[in-house]
Amino acid sequence: SRADMNYLEAAHGYLLSALPEVLVPLWHDEKALSIGIAALLLAVLGAIRARREPIAYWIVVALLALPLSTGGATPLFWLLYHTVPGWNLFRDQERVIVLFSFSAALLAGRGVAELERRWRESRLVRAWPIVTAAGAVVNALLFAVGPAIGESADLRANVGLNALILTGVAMVLWLRQYRPRIGPALGAALVLLVLAETFFIDLGNNLGPAQPDPRPRLAATAQFMRQLPEPFRVRGIDENVFPSNYGTLLGTPTIGGDTPFTLQRMNEMLDRKSVV
Repeated sequence: SRADMNYLEAAHGYLLSALPEVLVPLWHDEKALSIGIAALLLAVLGAIRARREPIAYWIVVALLALPLSTGGATPLFWLLYHTVPGWNLFRDQERVIVLFSFSAALLAGRGVAELERRWRESRLVRAWPIVTAAGAVVNALLFAVGPAIGESADLRANVGLNALILTGVAMVLWLRQYRPRIGPALGAALVLLVLAETFFIDLGNNLGPAQPDPRPRLAATAQFMRQLPEPFRVRGIDENVFPSNYGTLLGTPTIGGDTPFTLQRMNEMLDRKSVV
């Protein structure tokens, strides 16, 4: 049971060596770590400007969530595991990264608002095109010297993507500086760049050759299971054979630890089994 789970079972998370993929998610394909370089740059600006505002709460959440997603790799998880009620009941600490992504998205929105409204009032905002252009140059140089320094193909593709996206962001910001009237369109342009980057990062999922919906493939299996007398349950041990949680879509009772949502029939069955 969850109450019997020991520290080592609960402490699994991302490797510390995976954290650079916040910047280069294609390197080892840990895409859940990244919100994209454009959104991250906007989040940094938002965090700087929001440090004395209520939204600063989300800066703290982001700074805590990132190391917590590595589980027992840092002392922070050990502290929460032993002191915070309920923290020792959950495994797979990688899932904490969703709090980092959510916080960064809110702060990125704050950064866009800063760029739209306070261009002439803030030296920091006026300097942001230079910061963005510098990031584009660094990534372009890393792309250019990639073969010489032994970059993997995925890492080189990612720094090339970073260079293109940051160049686009820098051009939008420079245009804002010399064409003040485009202010209202600035946010829309930045959101489109963020959207384009995240779509490209997940290109294999978005436009992959294989059909991602397994329901047609599993229809016959589901029909066979529905003919069995209840109570029964399906345990998917291989994502390629029976993906987690697809029992909900197929109309069959399942059991798994990947979601807090369960079927009422499954709960009744487990309660009946415990009584027996």
